[in-house]
Amino acid sequence: MPADIPPPASPLSTGTTANLAQTNGPGLQLDERCDIGMILVRGKPDNSAFLETFKTLFGAMPPADQYIVHSTPLTISRMGPIDFLISGPFDSVEALALKAEVASIGAPFHATSISHGRVVIDMAGKNAKALVSKSCGLDLREAAFPIGTGTRTRFAEIVGYIERIENNTFRLIADRSLAEYLSAWIAHIGASGTAI
Repeated sequence: MPADIPPPASPLSTGTTANLAQTNGPGLQLDERCDIGMILVRGKPDNSAFLETFKTLFGAMPPADQYIVHSTPLTISRMGPIDFLISGPFDSVEALALKAEVASIGAPFHATSISHGRVVIDMAGKNAKALVSKSCGLDLREAAFPIGTGTRTRFAEIVGYIERIENNTFRLIADRSLAEYLSAWIAHIGASGTAI
């Protein structure tokens, strides 16, 4: 990976960061993840050339529906009918993004790094599920949204992506420009009672 591509700086290094940290407690741990790189891949999953290139680049076929595929050290998520999110350790993902962008020239898909344009917040603990349910309309029952699924949804009245990593651990990915708003929202909901 070129040395001139540093990991994204925290969009929460000023402003409401303290509020986000103060929300942490026995039942809720919030963690901004600047160590995660992301590639957005767009292509039709019924196109054999797309599937072949996808598997060659990322080591797995794209997931069906909302399910997530792990191709160590990558996580591959389906964000829409033709949109796939590749995430993992920043350095690995950024190096892979360059290969994917080159491979997409003249191919039936498009790939671009979005690492510096997103904020990633992990929410964990016994109160994480309650926080997510107060912030979006997803049905968070295990049967409806099991571990290993993710989806685009409205979170805190904006469009974001929610992934269920473990029963009480969720990952929120949203536009970087909304980081402070999201931090303030999460801090407010989290502080509105530790019993959320």
